[in-house]
Amino acid sequence: MIAVLDLLQAHAQHARITERTLYTNMAGFASDVGDDLIDRVAAFAAKVEVSRHFHQAAGNQAIMRFRPGIAVADQVVFESVLRKLTTKLEVVLVCIAQAGGVQSAAQVLEYLTHPALATHLDLSCLTDGYYFWNLTGTYRDLDVTFELSDYATMLREHASGRIYQLVFHTNGNLCAGWNPAEQILWSAAAKAKRAAV
Repeated sequence: MIAVLDLLQAHAQHARITERTLYTNMAGFASDVGDDLIDRVAAFAAKVEVSRHFHQAAGNQAIMRFRPGIAVADQVVFESVLRKLTTKLEVVLVCIAQAGGVQSAAQVLEYLTHPALATHLDLSCLTDGYYFWNLTGTYRDLDVTFELSDYATMLREHASGRIYQLVFHTNGNLCAGWNPAEQILWSAAAKAKRAAV
C-alpha cells in the first residue's frame, strides 16, 4: 500500500485529481504499521470510506468474512482504530443494506444509534454520481447518506476506458475495478519479476 501511495502521490504532481477517497475495510490500519499508514493516507487523501456492514462484530464478520487473525474484525479494535482515523481524515462509514445484515428501517436506526447518537433524521439534499444517487441528511451530529446504485450504468461507464476508482487487491494488483485480474494498472508481481531479470 505504501508503494501505491508513492505512485499516486507522484502522479498527482502531474495530473489533476478531483477527489481523493480511500475505500477500506481498515484491516491495514489495525496492523503493526497502522499508525504510519494512517499518516501516509492522510498526506494524500481527504476522505476514507470504511466498510462496516453491521454494528456488532459477529454480524459484520458474517458479511465481511475477515480471515482468522485480522485484528479489525474485533469491535473494540475497530472502534479504537476508527477514533484514530477521525483525528486525521474525514471518515464515512459505509453500511450496505442487505439480507442477513442491516435489512430493515429499525436496523438502520439501531446501526445509527450504536452508540446512541440521535433521535431523528433531517433530510437535506439529493446528489448524483456516475452510477449512483445519494439522499443526504443529518442524524443529530452525524451526516447520513442513503445511496441508490445502478450497476448496469456502472459497468457501462467502467467499460468506457475512464478510470473511476483504484482498487488495490490482495494479490498485489492495482486495478481500475473490483476484479483482481482485469484492468490491471500496476502489479507487484510484475514489478518483482522485472527486478529479478
